[in-house]
Amino acid sequence: MADPVRFSSRLQLRCEPEVTEQIDAAARKNGQKQSEYVRQAVLKALRADGIDPIAAGRAS
Repeated sequence: MADPVRFSSRLQLRCEPEVTEQIDAAARKNGQKQSEYVRQAVLKALRADGIDPIAAGRAS
């Protein structure tokens, strides 16, 4: 099993209660925590915008 990833930055997300409920339902459906579901969604959005988040992280 791979070593756990430690996240050093925090991003606060605010949205309507209905959206929070939908995120929770989608995360449970995928066997994820809400935070992991949102992290993956952000990575997909960055890639869709032409940004490689992995390469950007290595450049810092």
